[in-house]
Amino acid sequence: MPGGAAKVRVRGIYATALTRLLLDEGFIITQASRIIRERLGLPEIMLPADATVKNNDRDPSELLVLGRRGREVAEALRRRLPHLVFWESPLGLYATVSYRVLEDRGGECLVELPGGVRGVLRPCGRDGGLATVVKAPIKPYEKAGLKPGPSLPGVCSIVSIGGGVSVSEHIRSPDDRARLLALAAEYAEGLGVRWRSNAALCSSEEAARELKRLAEELRRISGNTPGEPMVISPGEYIGLGFLSLPSKQLLDDVRDKVTPTVRGHHSLKSAGRGDLEMLVDYSEELLKHGVDPGIVGKALLDYMVSLLSKARSIQVIHRTLRGEVLRLTPGRVQTVLPTATGYRIEVKRVFRSKGLYDALGVEKEPGDYDVMVVETGRWKIIHRYYSVEGVFKGEYVNINTPPELRPDSIEYVDLAVDVVRKPGEKPIIVDREKLEEAFSKGYISEPLYRKALEEAEVLLEAKD
Repeated sequence: MPGGAAKVRVRGIYATALTRLLLDEGFIITQASRIIRERLGLPEIMLPADATVKNNDRDPSELLVLGRRGREVAEALRRRLPHLVFWESPLGLYATVSYRVLEDRGGECLVELPGGVRGVLRPCGRDGGLATVVKAPIKPYEKAGLKPGPSLPGVCSIVSIGGGVSVSEHIRSPDDRARLLALAAEYAEGLGVRWRSNAALCSSEEAARELKRLAEELRRISGNTPGEPMVISPGEYIGLGFLSLPSKQLLDDVRDKVTPTVRGHHSLKSAGRGDLEMLVDYSEELLKHGVDPGIVGKALLDYMVSLLSKARSIQVIHRTLRGEVLRLTPGRVQTVLPTATGYRIEVKRVFRSKGLYDALGVEKEPGDYDVMVVETGRWKIIHRYYSVEGVFKGEYVNINTPPELRPDSIEYVDLAVDVVRKPGEKPIIVDREKLEEAFSKGYISEPLYRKALEEAEVLLEAKD
């Protein structure tokens, strides 16, 4: 491992649990907040980070891992969170690449990049050249976002051809900002310099050495433009993980060993709703006052189910192993029954348009409806389709991660493989190849792959 243990900065709603996991994996935690240091008894270490882990601002259930040693961190998290769905960009963030123009769209170009990746270059450059990856294509359906010209990232700075000098908004000290602007003027004249948040922790000597090295390397690669798409400079690792309910519950358990944590903490905190965050905080105050954790956790689940049963419309949020987020036809709760694992909830969804039921090969007509059976803690959701007259059309069992319940939604990750049954016929497994593809491409771990197959195969023998 180059340079000893990587120094990792952890931010966001999973910080306590992730910090504990990464410490156990031998990483050094740098720039930890005061509350994290107090909870975990950590010394204050203020060194530039080799990697950063944080929840995605756009989707708090997603976990970003980035930095020059981010791959080491991602591998550790994937070992500790086996139900994590994970995607890695084939091109590094701030990588310098050569490209081929496929289509000139005026203000932008569609370009071919190394490895057959497609990207969008803004503004459109000449037919071939060098560009910098400024938006990495992390999920498999995403295109790279590029800007013209090469760039090189360092620990303290990013140096490019042109673009002026700027300082990260996270560096607020006027003295630090003035110091960094002066260094850019002295050591990188004529080049673009972006001082990163790490720069506040870089000494002037370290920052100057890095600037001179990056400037020299940048001038060298600027004159070399291959005729084919190639990676000229690799940039930095970036990966994205999706935390479904089993991963969040594992993080609940880790956090509970550090500070009193109610079951459901990370699920509700990631909902992006202030009322649910307050509910979690209040529940954990009850734990601190000696209330039994099992009682508090059950009360939270009971309360979520009661809100769900009263909602006028239930959103069904269906996430795929490729990272797409689909919103299925909404419905309303019809029945709620207690089970050994929590609750069995039936949601009725009525269809308004024609179509075809997936894998059943049966036409969908306006007025048809689906009785959707959701059980907390179970790795499946059953869809039973009926005509407007109530005639059974077929059953589709979706294999998925255990559902997360919110006051007006049900959310899960579809594990691709499904079991279908037509009227009067035996059930069959479908879409196994989609699960195989997700596993072969590294989106899911072997334990999650085997769990999905096991659930599907058990259903072939089930009588219900």
